[in-house]
Amino acid sequence: MQNRKLGALLIGFGTVVGALSLFSIFDLGRQSIAYGCNPSMACQGVASSLGVSHVIVGLISALISLGAYLMFFSRSEEIVLQKLEETKEIKLGEEKFSVLLSALTEDEKKIVGLIKSEPGISQHMVTLKTGFSKAKVSGLMQNLEKRNLVKREDSGKTLSVYLTAAN
Repeated sequence: MQNRKLGALLIGFGTVVGALSLFSIFDLGRQSIAYGCNPSMACQGVASSLGVSHVIVGLISALISLGAYLMFFSRSEEIVLQKLEETKEIKLGEEKFSVLLSALTEDEKKIVGLIKSEPGISQHMVTLKTGFSKAKVSGLMQNLEKRNLVKREDSGKTLSVYLTAAN
């Protein structure tokens, strides 16, 4: 947001100074016509001032361009940086999940992977999809819950299972 304000200020300043410079150039052009532009001292002063005013117009154009860039295009850089940060967070989360899985048994990995792919899955569906017995799933869920890896919530006559926020 700060860049937008700075850009607007530069555009405004550049426009005012540029208008004054153009007015000065036109005035100097009229003076050179009035003097007839013979190689006199007056004509050399006018020609010198005219050259300087062209440089000033170039600088003002650069200021206006910089202001426009700051107002309109620097926002895209912020969006790119935000996307990079989001991608970094996602990859970090995936790495944490990989480390977590390495500390689990194969049966626990199967259950945690299923819960990750289907958050809120019922404990009964976990039993059906893994092919484990109800008792085995219940025991594995209790172990995972004790280690704060999953949480079970009552959902009618069954339990819905979620990974905890730590994952």
